[in-house]
Amino acid sequence: MSSQTTWAYESQMDIIAHRMGWDPLGFRLKNLFVSGDQFATGETLHDVHFVECLESSASGLTAKNAKENLNFGDLGRLRGSKKIGRGYGVMMKSTVSTSRSQARMKLDEDGTLTLFTSTVEMGQGAHTAMAQVAAETVGVALENVRVVGPDTDVTPFDSTTSASRSTNMMGNAVLSAGALVKKKLIKLAAPLLEIPVEELHAENGKVFAKETSISYAEILKRNNLTSLEETGEYSTASKLDPETGQGISTPHWHQGAGAAEVEVDTETGKVTILRYAAASFAGRVVNPRMAQLQNDGNVIFGLGPTLMEEMILDGGQVTNPNLADYPIPSIRDIPAELISVCIESDEGELHGIGEMTLPSVAPAIANAIEDAVGVRIKDLPITAEKILRGLREKTQP
Repeated sequence: MSSQTTWAYESQMDIIAHRMGWDPLGFRLKNLFVSGDQFATGETLHDVHFVECLESSASGLTAKNAKENLNFGDLGRLRGSKKIGRGYGVMMKSTVSTSRSQARMKLDEDGTLTLFTSTVEMGQGAHTAMAQVAAETVGVALENVRVVGPDTDVTPFDSTTSASRSTNMMGNAVLSAGALVKKKLIKLAAPLLEIPVEELHAENGKVFAKETSISYAEILKRNNLTSLEETGEYSTASKLDPETGQGISTPHWHQGAGAAEVEVDTETGKVTILRYAAASFAGRVVNPRMAQLQNDGNVIFGLGPTLMEEMILDGGQVTNPNLADYPIPSIRDIPAELISVCIESDEGELHGIGEMTLPSVAPAIANAIEDAVGVRIKDLPITAEKILRGLREKTQP
């Protein structure tokens, strides 16, 4: 579901809730998918955590307000001309249905493990995450892993670095390659140790039996090898029937939620984001710090199109083609309290979180503004002028 689609659907959720006199949070919780539900395509959903994402986001706000004992409908009556409101948003997004990733590993006799990957490192920390997966899978120290990035002369195939797919797709390719390296090491070590393969295991740079072990470097040396290479692959294919629209449309569903608490000045229309809590489903977190920064960055990025970013056209020409007239979020626009969490599951599958906390930003803030002052803005960005115009229309007979 795109950010614009999420914006539209989540706005409708609050509109329905308000007209029926229901709590928007409770209304969502009653209607969210859970594992075992059937999707529109006939797919039976599994490893679904929308409820946990929303509850985690909501609790990030309520925990801060416990002593104030604030409930839905109470917030807008606070602080004179400055009204406070709270809103929520939930996102669901597919990834590329048909794609393929390959990863190649090379273990040298000095203990260096080189990972060749065509995943593009653009600041999201993909190479760090892949290095961690490689180190854990093969059983070497992280400092011994070297990552070689995209180079069509040396790195294997990858469909794309997009759609929040890299940790899932390339991560599983790295797992596959690492498992092959470890399997080959055990096979080479078995005759040296004179112990059956099934009685051996590999970790921490060594192949172990019950009472003996041999290092990876020694295994290569005694087999007259300077290095050992293996290539792993992970691929998915669409299983959606083009005639009926039934089947499985995506390898896995991206899941996230957000909760916003805003202050709206009814005299100026200015919106201040007091608190924002975001949650994404990560399956298994590879690097907690980078995951949190990804979630936080999504929220900050989302503030731009929600509150300020707008291309203004006059006769087909853009009239604000510079950052003086096209504002983007600065440090002053970041919520005073920004909370983000990653939800993990017992299944432990690798999932991407590249966009999971972004689509919910606009609807959560729009819903919070309506909760505060009773004005529903239906187009982005939500500017002070639009809020003031809505307040005036609301008071006109």
